[in-house]
Amino acid sequence: MQTPTPVPTATPAPQANETVYRALLIGNEAYSARLDGPYNDIAMMNAVVSLSTIDGKGYDSVTVKKDRTRSQILADIAELADKPIDANDVTLFYFSGHGARASTTEAGTGIVGVDGSLLNVPTLKSALDKIPGRVIVILDSCYSGMFISKSAGSASAADTGFNDTVLNAFRGSAGSTGIVKKALTTTNYSVITASRKDELSVSVGFSANGSPLYVGLATYYLAMGAGYDILKPSSSGFLSDTNPKDGIATFDEVFSFADAKVDAFRAKYPSMGITQDMQYFTTNGALPVFGRN
Repeated sequence: MQTPTPVPTATPAPQANETVYRALLIGNEAYSARLDGPYNDIAMMNAVVSLSTIDGKGYDSVTVKKDRTRSQILADIAELADKPIDANDVTLFYFSGHGARASTTEAGTGIVGVDGSLLNVPTLKSALDKIPGRVIVILDSCYSGMFISKSAGSASAADTGFNDTVLNAFRGSAGSTGIVKKALTTTNYSVITASRKDELSVSVGFSANGSPLYVGLATYYLAMGAGYDILKPSSSGFLSDTNPKDGIATFDEVFSFADAKVDAFRAKYPSMGITQDMQYFTTNGALPVFGRN
């Protein structure tokens, strides 16, 4: 009896109006003064997106990069923008590494390549603007709040949705009033920053098998809420899926879980002198970010 030879089948192309998720994760450690934590940070985020399923589908592609210069980060984003992305898709850009502030302006503030070159707010925005669809940006770096113009004097995270609604009402569909939204605060962006624009973000060494395991504080709790705890991965739960508990962690749920955890950590260990306060911007808090369904 003959066994028929199976005929190879091509992976079906995404259907029209189907949402495809992609991710670019960058962790920079190898500066002239080396950082502790970013490699672990991208390992955590890679685990999170690899575990994620939304409506039965995982992230379509995940690119992980270490120790990128300014020009390489821009090239990585350009390569991502060249993919067949449409207006229904969601792209996650994650960065862990140095942030710097040469001046208290968007042009003087940004993330830093391992070559020491500043990738400032306007330049990063210009690169990310070329990616169609919804773009989720997560930055675990000092002064990262500048990317959404959040400082100690800004409205609290709880007020953001209301303020955005008011601004959008005044802007109208064509933005005819001339109000200009700063940085990554147009409607296609959903952004989480580890700190305000005038604050440092920190890596913390948690005890692991008798030695410290360094992680970005914000990233650690973002990953924990999304279903991966690097300190005890075998017992990780999907903790940010709360309201409703439906197998989907929305942008609001992901941020709220991590923000509360960072606040609690800061309050529990005042002697560490941690001041960072996570910030966010979005016009769609119900946007699914991670899933287990």
